[in-house]
Amino acid sequence: MGINDGMVLGSSKILDNGPDDQRMNIVLVAEGFQAGPQQTEFDNLCDEFVAALEAEPWYPAVGGAINVWKLNVTSTDVGADDPADCPDQAGDGTVADTYFDATFCTSDIHRCLAPDFLLVKTTLTANVPVWYAGAVIVNTPKRGGCASSGDRIFATGLGASSGESWTDIALHEFGHAAFSLADEYPYGEGNNAPAGEPFKPNITAATTLADLAATGHPVKLLWTEMVAPEVPIPTMQNPDCTAEDESPNVLDSDFQIGLFEGAGYYHCGLYRPAYLCRMRVSKEPFCGVCIQGIADRLAEFISPTPRMEVVTGNGSLLLDFGQVVHGLTMHRFFEVRNNRVGFPGTLRVNLSAITGQFNYIPDTDLSFTLPAPVNEPYTARRIFIAFTSTDVGGPSFPGSLQVTTPDDPANPLETVDLLAQAIPPMPIDTVLVFDRSGSMGEPTGVPGQRKVDLAIEAGKLYAALIKDNDRIGVVRFNNVANDPGDILLDMEVAGAQGDGMGRDNATNILTPANLNPSGNTSIGAGILLGSDVLDGAVADSRALIVLTDGIQNTPPDIPEATATVSTKMPKQRVFAVGLGLNQLEDKLVQIASVTNGVAHITGELVGYKEFLLQKLYVQILSDVSDEAFVKDPLGIVLPGQKRATKVYLGEVDVAADFIVVFRRTFVYPKYIRVWLEAPDGTIVTPNDAGALPNVDFVAGKSHMFFRWVFPAFPDRPTAHIGRWRVWVENFARQRPTVGTAAGSASGGEPFYYSVMCKSRSDLHLGGYLVQSSYAPGSTMTVVLEPTVYGQPIKLNTPPEVQVIRPDNVLRTLVLDPGANGEYRGNFTDTPLVGPYTFSTEVSATSPGGNRVTRFRQFTGLIFYPGRPDGQDGTGGHDDCKEARELVRRLNRIIERCCCKNPRIPQASTAGSLVEPEPGAQKPSRPA
Repeated sequence: MGINDGMVLGSSKILDNGPDDQRMNIVLVAEGFQAGPQQTEFDNLCDEFVAALEAEPWYPAVGGAINVWKLNVTSTDVGADDPADCPDQAGDGTVADTYFDATFCTSDIHRCLAPDFLLVKTTLTANVPVWYAGAVIVNTPKRGGCASSGDRIFATGLGASSGESWTDIALHEFGHAAFSLADEYPYGEGNNAPAGEPFKPNITAATTLADLAATGHPVKLLWTEMVAPEVPIPTMQNPDCTAEDESPNVLDSDFQIGLFEGAGYYHCGLYRPAYLCRMRVSKEPFCGVCIQGIADRLAEFISPTPRMEVVTGNGSLLLDFGQVVHGLTMHRFFEVRNNRVGFPGTLRVNLSAITGQFNYIPDTDLSFTLPAPVNEPYTARRIFIAFTSTDVGGPSFPGSLQVTTPDDPANPLETVDLLAQAIPPMPIDTVLVFDRSGSMGEPTGVPGQRKVDLAIEAGKLYAALIKDNDRIGVVRFNNVANDPGDILLDMEVAGAQGDGMGRDNATNILTPANLNPSGNTSIGAGILLGSDVLDGAVADSRALIVLTDGIQNTPPDIPEATATVSTKMPKQRVFAVGLGLNQLEDKLVQIASVTNGVAHITGELVGYKEFLLQKLYVQILSDVSDEAFVKDPLGIVLPGQKRATKVYLGEVDVAADFIVVFRRTFVYPKYIRVWLEAPDGTIVTPNDAGALPNVDFVAGKSHMFFRWVFPAFPDRPTAHIGRWRVWVENFARQRPTVGTAAGSASGGEPFYYSVMCKSRSDLHLGGYLVQSSYAPGSTMTVVLEPTVYGQPIKLNTPPEVQVIRPDNVLRTLVLDPGANGEYRGNFTDTPLVGPYTFSTEVSATSPGGNRVTRFRQFTGLIFYPGRPDGQDGTGGHDDCKEARELVRRLNRIIERCCCKNPRIPQASTAGSLVEPEPGAQKPSRPA
């Protein structure tokens, strides 16, 4: 066997991308091919390899650095040796006399098909002018291959598993021989890898990105750049090191970069870049880190030409923060790009110190390296800058910074100019429009509370939460809305908490006496009167919040109000809330839509919906103020218990209100304690609010809240970033539960409450619900638009929207990502007339790598529209209306008599609408 079993016929170049002394020359070598027609077969296989090479995604960018040669060699026999005594798998005993003596079972591994590497090297040197790597194609139908990275030679057979081709195996081995890539599969050597960092570019022992960068390997440094902020590190760890981890991928894409344990032949201790890669499974593409390793090696043959570009949102080199309210911190970003111009290469970037009243966000790297743009037109990193507005100096604040690189002679320096305008807080003027028709005196599912009582509580919460320089007005209506008798409060400035005249006046006039229920319903009259009062506003941002529990039955009608309000300048946004309704005037929905407002319907305010009205008012205030709504769980705490609600905030949040609304009784809130736990563990009680410069505490009869402007603690500017806890403790006297020994169980009156958080933030969860029809069976489309700094941001998981039908059946709708960064889904289970409540809590990872949560709620509506002439449709006769009202009241009486906690939605999928913290009492199901 050996050189006596064949002969070298000669070499020729089959892919010419440039001079041999300036290219990586790959030589395809024949092994086990006899003279004659089999040499033609070898030639065809060489063409197949070149075609597969040119089809690689990375080839168009960097493949020009590769030449391919072929070396025709004859052998006496066909194939390769296949020892029958191979330890891990018995071969068929074939013995073939071939030129390079190729054999399976190299290193006692059957699939390792290898030639005499030394003979291949000497043969290449003698027959090819300049060569870098050799590829021995063995004429055997069996699957196999092996590489000698030190010799830069590999071999491959012509067999393949299902779904792969022989060229897939050849390219895998090519990764070893030409680019020093390691095997990423986690089996072959044992359970735990020995200590030490591998020199290969695509496996590591590091478990953090800092440790990965500290290895000093240039490709591993790029690896750290390719990990997105939302990816956990380590991404996946093997829970059982005695076996290969076959768990499904935790990331959306099998090629997204992270740290996945199981690589380099070991179950544990070594990590690979992606869940899948050609270096783990031959038929898969190379992952991004391996492609960087390929580009890094090929850059030795053609000099890279990286091109730096600095890009802002408006296309100029001015980063304009716009107007920033005093005391708030605004963030903006610019992007440093490594553009592909010619042969791609890495780009080293340095950032200078900033002049002016601007700062980089914490943990910004002032020196970093952008990967080569191989599969994309450019690679990039966003640089976030913070500006904290102040009333000292200004109002215009300029600044600048420089971005430099040693790798782009054509553009080594760019100057980014910064500009911000400091302004007082932008006011928002609101008129609250309250229905006081006779039906507002009806009871609700909340003990002792009428509809009008809940409306008053929601209005007082709204008045408490508005900013000091906002203005507020209040009007009422039933079958009429007269000026001035039904103007309870003309537009007044809210003023400071505790002594603000407008805020206090709004709170004080919201009484049962002023909203005494009587008469019929003219929603149009209420809107027109509210709009007239809002004409006295001074702010450009104006809103009407219309609350009604009835159907328009007295002129003027809503279309008349729409015609008036929609022409007002500045624009008046109308937000409509249907209290206790299972329907809402389609014309009221229309006026909200026309004015860029939103319509909501509460349904019966019982069970889990007890605090829905307050929550809707907070969400409306968030929408009006362009702020973010964070949390909304229902809580029940028995005497002797305490419970925490988690809220996640990030560096994108500049202020927040932590709000607790509750059911007021003769016991509560007297026996309730509320406090905050900051992410670093600091406890803040209501008594601490006066001592801390950036926090206020406000307590009302049915609500209380902490108002923070960040930084939470002046000496710790990032202490607000992370998980907050809103604690509620019930310290009322415990009573033994019936049937237990005295003192053995917690008893007594439960405390019902809900926690919400409204944050002023650069991360928003916008969205809307679309209905092309309101008829039963029509589709409702939910759209969420998460953005950070005005740009779309990817959510950590696909949003799950909880949908409650009018019959309280709970459905789950999973939204799919759209082409423009939005998420959308269609809900078609709409056979019933009434409101459909859509709610979701989502999480995203901020640019600083922090988890942030957001909440959103919408209302869909199915009804039979009225007649085009404006008259009542089917069932509009007075007798029908009276009958419907009697049936509704009878249903509510039966519900209260027979249900311990009525109207908790029944889930049709696993889970519940609200999951209490451990130790808290869950809401009861219907008896």
